[in-house]
Amino acid sequence: LEDVQFAVDSLPASYSAANKGRVTKGAALTLKAKVQMTLIQNPPAGWQETITWNEAVTTLEALTKSPFAYSLETDYIKCFDPTNKNGKESVFEVQFGETVNDNNGLVFSWFPLGESAWKDHFGADAPGEGNGTQWNIPTLDLLNAYEPGDPRLDVSVDTVFAGTPDAVIFIDKWMKYSVDTKETPTRNPCNMPIYRFADVKLMLAEAYLRAGETGKAQTQLDDVRNRAFAPGTPPAVTVSEDAIAKERRVELAFEGHRWFDLLRTDKAQAVMAAYGGIERSDPTNAKRKEPQYKIPAAAFEVDDYELRYPVPYYEWIKNPSITTQNPGWQ
Repeated sequence: LEDVQFAVDSLPASYSAANKGRVTKGAALTLKAKVQMTLIQNPPAGWQETITWNEAVTTLEALTKSPFAYSLETDYIKCFDPTNKNGKESVFEVQFGETVNDNNGLVFSWFPLGESAWKDHFGADAPGEGNGTQWNIPTLDLLNAYEPGDPRLDVSVDTVFAGTPDAVIFIDKWMKYSVDTKETPTRNPCNMPIYRFADVKLMLAEAYLRAGETGKAQTQLDDVRNRAFAPGTPPAVTVSEDAIAKERRVELAFEGHRWFDLLRTDKAQAVMAAYGGIERSDPTNAKRKEPQYKIPAAAFEVDDYELRYPVPYYEWIKNPSITTQNPGWQ
């Protein structure tokens, strides 16, 4: 918390075009809010300070005022479109380009394995083949979390035939923008979002709710939902902890927030155990129906110590003040 406050105090609110993508005060404030919310809800052993939800509200409200000018994009898909990099909703995103050396190769690891899937998606003449695996795909449990008619589903996923009778679902938020010709390997120019203003607004909805300001919380939740379903009207949802958590899951799908949301709300073990039961009875991946790939009963049982990573060895040797390892990792 001390480190991130130093960043808040030291960083500029914005940069010139030549330095777009560098970490700003807004990014540091967003990280500060995430740290505060985690320390309120699931503090580490020995934590002595008291942080209130009103303090988290103050941190997040700062992102809605001058000198910042963040706002939601009119269309959800514009958050990922490479022609709209570092747009008005972007708080912090990792920069990529179209050349072989600076393209976003991560997105291809989410594509089903094999030449048949590759050519089904990119065309019969496309060079190369899928270099991902058929395991790393969206789950049925996530797909079922989307409400009927939610446009974010079609933006986020697509299907492809990967040499199997059934279509395989894959993450398409960024893949759809890949650059491919008959002469060159496929490349992806998309930036990777770390913090978006929609994330900030949903955190603010949660902080308002827990601070007792239900009306303000409802407004923040409605703002995100109204943008998602525009130009239509989304189904009415009354603000609650569960409603905000569900909205974060679908709004920020595949952007790296879900696990940490579960950790800070102390729901990771229960959610993963329940999900394991769902996957064993109705596996997302058809391979899991084969005896050799059957999901073992303990596959989604998370032990207490697994909720935190071990302290890396290279941190031990750099920092003599580290004298104890996280429990369970000795």
